[in-house]
Amino acid sequence: MTQQCATCGNRAPKARVITCSGCMLSYHPSCLGFAHNSYLAGEFVCATCHLVASKVLAPNEQATEAANMVVYLKGHKVVTSSMDTYANGVNRFTRFCEQVLGLSIPQCLPPGSMGLVSVQHMELFIGYAARKYKTSTIRSTLAALAHWHTTKGAPSDHVWSPSIMRMLHATAVQQGPAGLPKGKVGMPLAVLRCVLNLIATKSTSEPMLRPLHVRDAAWLVLGFFGFLRRSEIIRLQVGDVREGSHNGQQYLRLHIRSSKTDQTGKGAHVYISSKCAGIEVVERVRALLRELARLSDHKPSNPLFPAWDYQSKQLSPVLPLQNGQALSTRLKGYLVELKQQFPNLPVNPSCYGMHSLRRGGVVAAWEAGVSLEHIKAHGRWKSSAVQVYLSPNVGILLATNSLAGQASVGALEWGASGMPCVQQNLSLLYRGMFIMCYYTTHVNACPHTCDRCGCPCMS
Repeated sequence: MTQQCATCGNRAPKARVITCSGCMLSYHPSCLGFAHNSYLAGEFVCATCHLVASKVLAPNEQATEAANMVVYLKGHKVVTSSMDTYANGVNRFTRFCEQVLGLSIPQCLPPGSMGLVSVQHMELFIGYAARKYKTSTIRSTLAALAHWHTTKGAPSDHVWSPSIMRMLHATAVQQGPAGLPKGKVGMPLAVLRCVLNLIATKSTSEPMLRPLHVRDAAWLVLGFFGFLRRSEIIRLQVGDVREGSHNGQQYLRLHIRSSKTDQTGKGAHVYISSKCAGIEVVERVRALLRELARLSDHKPSNPLFPAWDYQSKQLSPVLPLQNGQALSTRLKGYLVELKQQFPNLPVNPSCYGMHSLRRGGVVAAWEAGVSLEHIKAHGRWKSSAVQVYLSPNVGILLATNSLAGQASVGALEWGASGMPCVQQNLSLLYRGMFIMCYYTTHVNACPHTCDRCGCPCMS
């Protein structure tokens, strides 16, 4: 579906133009002097409609200039991959409202800061989409609507109402495993350790591929302990990494240039301890920087995680990853190798992706006793969406008791049946530190393996 730009007259796909919620005229962002990813999934009101809403019916040159500046300043510039996802989600919802409900765009996306998407319309969309889309697609559509509310200053929690969450859960149950989102399973800390150990082994046995394995180890630890989104990982540059010290604690500082929650594009800093849960973070990043320094045309603006040239068998110094698919594929490959070595390992490689690191890091911090407030600050969450990752489970409840000194926690051992059994006499001594926004807390690491099947302990 295409729409005509009111400025240049050319037509473009609906996902690549912005439509004023007042006059319903469409524009290319570039024709208005905006970045190509401005306003794609947010509410856009043109300068003329701003003046009309302000009851300025005969504006002078200064008023018009002020209105144009308002429109420009409100144009959020979030990374293109996130904006494309949000734009597609909003278009999916509006297409349903127009074609199925017979509503106009202003009716399904009410203009103005007080205009909220109807909960009834969202419920109808879920009812319609339950037999048409996977649960992950429905959830991403609602996430796009939540983002749309955020851009206009409206509360995004309106989208995640209890009735909406109940319907999402019921839809997931009805669809079964086929309808569950892939790549959203959190990576346990024990599995991360196994993957890093495998990478270390492969770096030695495959010297020609060592730079590739060094790159993979670096983005895995940064993604996990930094709670990084996929888009944040692939857009890191060499100059975005700095080492520092605070009260004798060494840390790594990452400059996040943009993210989907950074509407103003001001950037953010993420602090990661040099050693987290006994895992050397800084050393792995240093190893990557040494590999990159050997390449020609080495400079701070080069991607920190460049693409791999399989012909020359080296990292390409100036070629960034276009998306996170290549890294997700690498992670799945490592997990498949682990499954081949340990058939009873309770891990499904197809359910892991780059987002598994962010989710797994959150769960590891939560189980270690880090407060929800600090987790949200470190992961740059503005809403309470992170709580979806923190549904109470046995591990969290046992860790809470352990931290309170009320109980001694046994290690979970996985037998051939695939079910965990408790080995009472193993003491879990958690070594290492998280440093998140200048605070620290002890976290756990179990070094044991199962005596029955040889699988790594999944406690």
